[in-house]
Amino acid sequence: MNASQIRSTVEQLYPAFLRDLEALVNIDSGSENVEGLRRVVDYLIPRLEDMGLSTAVEWHDRYGPFLTARTRGKGKATILFLAHLDTVWPPGTAEERPFRIEEPYAYGPGVNDCRSGMLCQVYTVKVLQELGFQNYGELILVFNPDEELGAPWSGKLITELAREADVALVMEGPTFPDEFIMSRAGTMNYTLEVIGRPIHSGVAPEQGRNAILELVHKLLKIQRLESCDGIKVNLATITGGEKQGIVAGYAKADLDFRIRHWDAVRTIEEKLPQIVEERTIPDTVAKLSGGLGHPPFPEHPMTGELVELVQACGRELGLSLTPKFCGGASDASYAALGGALTLDGLPPWGTLYHTDQEHVDLRTIIPRVALVSSLAMQISQDDKWLRNRE
Repeated sequence: MNASQIRSTVEQLYPAFLRDLEALVNIDSGSENVEGLRRVVDYLIPRLEDMGLSTAVEWHDRYGPFLTARTRGKGKATILFLAHLDTVWPPGTAEERPFRIEEPYAYGPGVNDCRSGMLCQVYTVKVLQELGFQNYGELILVFNPDEELGAPWSGKLITELAREADVALVMEGPTFPDEFIMSRAGTMNYTLEVIGRPIHSGVAPEQGRNAILELVHKLLKIQRLESCDGIKVNLATITGGEKQGIVAGYAKADLDFRIRHWDAVRTIEEKLPQIVEERTIPDTVAKLSGGLGHPPFPEHPMTGELVELVQACGRELGLSLTPKFCGGASDASYAALGGALTLDGLPPWGTLYHTDQEHVDLRTIIPRVALVSSLAMQISQDDKWLRNRE
């Protein structure tokens, strides 16, 4: 299939894509809104099954449904597609701000994060079917319910599915319209508490132990961890003390680390407890809680070759695409953890996600669906992308 055939097929499917996009945006499905997430799955399942895909749903009482859809072909490569069902919006938002189009953009809660990504993977399969392409081994579509929470439940499920896959294509939108994502930071989140000794600050301050001051000493040392390779530190919040006139007896800070690779994870796990244990002010007690959130999504040994393939597919469609590292986390981390050769940032582009001005650029839908469809075809026809799995 050439690029013009692929694009023409996507163009024919574009009106149906918009109808599905409107329907999905107008369903509230914020994280832990199990009923709303169920409605999204109920919308998707009959459409996927009408396409001949087999579907399965696993349920979690708190997080809701984890939907997978599979279709087998006549080739070898297994490709995992991944997008999330949940949004950041509370019930009632879809009614307050329903889907609308103001050319060249479509607006609505979750329209970019991640409704357009969900549909990109569905319509990629539609394109392949319309073109009669069956040279893949298996296509696995994943729709998980808890990405906006860091995938506390579905992360393990994604990792397990990724062990079945040769390549994982993740449908989180790119940061800019001419980019895609070849690696991402992981996250490590901690809360650091310091307990001191409160006392009147004028009468006998020397008998107090200032928790705020002790916390600040520790935070300055923590900030210096940025000198280590692959670590970015965000001292996110700080609170403490009771009121004026009292030596602060308690202080707390939230810490947000972004880590580029597993060596950075190990550095933090080694050095952070040491900093917490060190005391500048005697008789203070420090407590640390938290740990790894999203694992890092580093480059794979074959990332460079897959990047070149994406760019070649893009050029045939008139796209000039640049691979980027992204400091934001996504479920691509779990696909990479499972060993699949992973890329992210492939679906239509939009911006201002998590705000009431979130939108997707309608002009990017046809070329991006065509891009993912072309990429899936190319991967399926070259055994170099197959990996050895025991």
